[in-house]
Amino acid sequence: MLKFLKNLFTQKNFPPETEAGTIALEGELIKVYDTESIRTGEIDLSKLSRVYLVTDGEKTPLLYLFDFTEHYIPINFKGFQVVYEYLSNRFEFDDATFFKYVDHAYSIKKKLWTAKHTVNYEILENGPKDQSFGYEIQSPEKEILHWDLTYDQLEQHPAIVFEKSPFGQKIQKFKYPIRIGSILLSDFSSYFDNGRTDAPVLHFYAACSNEEGNDRSYFELKAALLHMMGKSAITGGYERKDQKSCILQSQGMIYTISYTSTNDWTYETGYTIFSVQNNRDYPQLLLNESYESVIQIDASLVLSDSMEMNAEYKRSARIKKRPNEVLKQFGTKTVIWRDDLNKMIGFASGNFSQLFNQSELLSVSIQNIIPAKGSGGSYLELNLKNRDYPYAVFTERYKYFDPFSSSISELLQLEIDLKPEYHDC
Repeated sequence: MLKFLKNLFTQKNFPPETEAGTIALEGELIKVYDTESIRTGEIDLSKLSRVYLVTDGEKTPLLYLFDFTEHYIPINFKGFQVVYEYLSNRFEFDDATFFKYVDHAYSIKKKLWTAKHTVNYEILENGPKDQSFGYEIQSPEKEILHWDLTYDQLEQHPAIVFEKSPFGQKIQKFKYPIRIGSILLSDFSSYFDNGRTDAPVLHFYAACSNEEGNDRSYFELKAALLHMMGKSAITGGYERKDQKSCILQSQGMIYTISYTSTNDWTYETGYTIFSVQNNRDYPQLLLNESYESVIQIDASLVLSDSMEMNAEYKRSARIKKRPNEVLKQFGTKTVIWRDDLNKMIGFASGNFSQLFNQSELLSVSIQNIIPAKGSGGSYLELNLKNRDYPYAVFTERYKYFDPFSSSISELLQLEIDLKPEYHDC
């Protein structure tokens, strides 16, 4: 009835439709075709969470819709009126606002609809302060799991289910609510596409909303975290009109909450993102005793005293500590060595190393990036079997590797390619 009365007193003047594109409904999808391909795409109505009337840089009115990504639909596309009226009736858009501003020739950003929010978190008055150990599954027989549990171990737990995100990521969810200290979460998830599965789960997250879908969720979660860990745990953050963020760290775990409000560049999410990241050290993952017991250095090349190399060993099983024999001969210098006995090629810089079987290397390349707006740089890349794109093993300043190209080629017994340069824009 309320929607009917609003429609009764709202003058509906849709802009003329053109042949610039089409928009149509197909089940739970809106299909958009743009003759210039800019706006072509699909919108999943089952996941729709907010709709705004906005204008682009040329003051052209657009309907902004968010399902799991952002969509901007020109209101002059053929079929727009039919689709808009369907959406407005189904979701109860603010039609008065739409028709009031749709013909305005200046920048606008007006909310037409946001999904209703359900409360999906609770702050327990007398909750235990055991968050540094782990989290408690609220199953019929409650169970506490520690943060050090690996992907392999967690995957076997009976309280775990998996989903795939719209972007193809493997998402792990729990069948039951989860308690972290005094915070009870209805939906607690993790990304399960880590490069190595014998490492602890690195990142959990939850989208926490209160009934009004506003920033009260942020302040309630912040108060709970401060009660659990104290102000001394805060390591960063800010609280502006457009966005709020607070970062706390305790015993190697990083707890982050953030809330985004509407401004010229962003849209209000209606929920606080609560994330837990594992920043603890696991030195056992760096060990490579089987290789260290047989290592042989037949040829080598020192590149510098120090050089940037990927050290994220919790994400890549290839990254290990520098072998003792390499440390003995070269200290912590940046070095490449060839091990003919074990058919291996090694790269080391600082305290870390990476090993490759000689048989998996196809060629080597140098990618120089010309300094421009950015600082530029140079990458020593390996082209590997069973990998579609190059693997950057070392990073240095622009053209650093060029003088070493023939020496690297000779050492690795591989062709080396100087790839076309481009500007760091």
